[in-house]
Amino acid sequence: MKKYFKLIPFLETDLDIKINVEVEFINNTCLLTYDFSGLDVNKILYPPQVSQPRRVHDLWKHTCLEFFYKSKNNPQYWEINYAPSGNWNCYHFDNYRQGMKEESEIKNISGNRKSFSAPILCQSDFLEIQISCAIETLEKQIHYYAIAHPAGKADFHTHNCFKSF
Repeated sequence: MKKYFKLIPFLETDLDIKINVEVEFINNTCLLTYDFSGLDVNKILYPPQVSQPRRVHDLWKHTCLEFFYKSKNNPQYWEINYAPSGNWNCYHFDNYRQGMKEESEIKNISGNRKSFSAPILCQSDFLEIQISCAIETLEKQIHYYAIAHPAGKADFHTHNCFKSF
């Protein structure tokens, strides 16, 4: 099954970058493809490719593709971070920002500059998802995009911003 989502910036900006994401589930794997368009896509600062992708913390401090998922009616959720460099990480949370730990069942996340695929570790028939990304510009500014944002601050973990898939 495929669905398409438009990401919106957290704050209004003069930056002309539009982000659409195609999400496709195949068995217990999710493939996300990010499409960047607009007059300012050339201002996106991509981290350099690494020869040996590995788990890295704090990827969201630079250009980073993100995916959150959870089963409906269950507070536990997973966060996947994928940097265009190839580095990645996956975290499991027991509840909203509680009990964070690296997800040991996921050994690798593969992808390229604009897409990645990752295993899904819960019942994929009843998912709620949040798709987001951090965009670092050549001016070293970070812009946050997501399907939805809570009022007040950029917080991709807020469950009321997750959407049913």
